[in-house]
Amino acid sequence: MELYTDTYYIQRIQAGDVACFACLLDKYSRPINSLILKVVRSQEEAEELAQDTFMKVFKNLASFKGDCSFSTWIYRIAYNTAISSVRKKRYEFLAIEETTLENVSEEEITNLFGQTESTEQVQRLEVALEQLLPDERALILLFYWKEKTIEELVSITGLTASNIKVKLHRIRKKLFVLLNGIMSKINTNKEQPDLLGDLFKRIPEEELPASFRSNVMRQIMLESAKAKKRDERFSLLAAIVASLIMISLAIVSFVYMEIPKIAIPTISTSALAFYLYIGAITLILLLADYKLRNLFHKKG
Repeated sequence: MELYTDTYYIQRIQAGDVACFACLLDKYSRPINSLILKVVRSQEEAEELAQDTFMKVFKNLASFKGDCSFSTWIYRIAYNTAISSVRKKRYEFLAIEETTLENVSEEEITNLFGQTESTEQVQRLEVALEQLLPDERALILLFYWKEKTIEELVSITGLTASNIKVKLHRIRKKLFVLLNGIMSKINTNKEQPDLLGDLFKRIPEEELPASFRSNVMRQIMLESAKAKKRDERFSLLAAIVASLIMISLAIVSFVYMEIPKIAIPTISTSALAFYLYIGAITLILLLADYKLRNLFHKKG
């Protein structure tokens, strides 16, 4: 297995090396935060949702089965987190008539995107993006900006491939109408490459505050410690339940199955009392083992 891949870090984390999550955080925090920020349009909210996204990634890491790339899986979580957030709020967006969109040709779209100097065009594109619906903005950004394939978008959004293609075609037309309203129209017949895709690639990713990494890792470590305590308590509970089941079986055996009593020289009591005595000793030993393991972990 190749070293330093997502799979390598995931396996290290699942093996108990939680600090390795910082490597995944370094790789994905900036692009994930940038995408969420474009969707929710609030720096403070985007940082909170990005932290929430990485906490969900950590908590659900065991459910990642590799049926898609880890990148696709983490973008799916980020997409759902961002869209769920904006659906709870009410926004006003520019409505565009269907007839207006139907009259837009691909040639017009291509011509418009090649009219001005790229830096100025990118700024106008970002203004136009803000006027799209949040789910439309997320979809077009994932396709052009994050360069996700249709197949990956199916996994991220839960939409069908045909639905995604229709939506992307419609969003392209919307951007044309919005940009055409922002800038004056200049006629040109020169053939252009995929200028829309090129413009999206020029959109810069947002910088994260220096505290973001440490804040997320602090939450990850706390969650990891809580998970270990839950596992220890569950193990202890399972052992106690198993002991109680053994005691119950002993009671049932002697009371209802009329099994002869067993004579124990060191204990002057019935066989039933003897088994109850053994069960109690077992519980005491389990509790002592639990306390000693906790003490060992604290010293370690």
